[in-house]
Amino acid sequence: MKNRYTKVFTRKLESWEQNSQEGDEKVPLPRPQAADEADEHVAAGYLFALEFPTGNRRVFQGLPLSIGRGEENDLVLPDATVSSKHARLYYDLYLKGVCIFDTHSLNGVFVDDLPVSRCFLTEGARIRLGAITLIFRELTNPQA
Repeated sequence: MKNRYTKVFTRKLESWEQNSQEGDEKVPLPRPQAADEADEHVAAGYLFALEFPTGNRRVFQGLPLSIGRGEENDLVLPDATVSSKHARLYYDLYLKGVCIFDTHSLNGVFVDDLPVSRCFLTEGARIRLGAITLIFRELTNPQA
């Protein structure tokens, strides 16, 4: 049984060029988006807020944004249930919006009560990191 699964999960995938026949139309597939790759202009000027359920909010301009318990993060959450490097927000060019990426945290990342490893964020999305809940707010007015 182990050999069957090992073969499935460790086999080397053949490239598209090796499988295509002569005369086939070559259609490029969208390239997967890297977590740190973003349009510099959009990411630098993107304005958003992370709001706590108490009503307190932190406004940020620019992405990517790291979140965690460690002091090296852009948003430090001093809670024992939050990993030192818990999550990262970034601008995804393919989706044209902000995504959150779980950086292998111990307690995981939940968006609207669903566990995620990577997720597109919409206005009002509830992000749970350990015991801390944040609400994602897109801002268009710099004074907000």
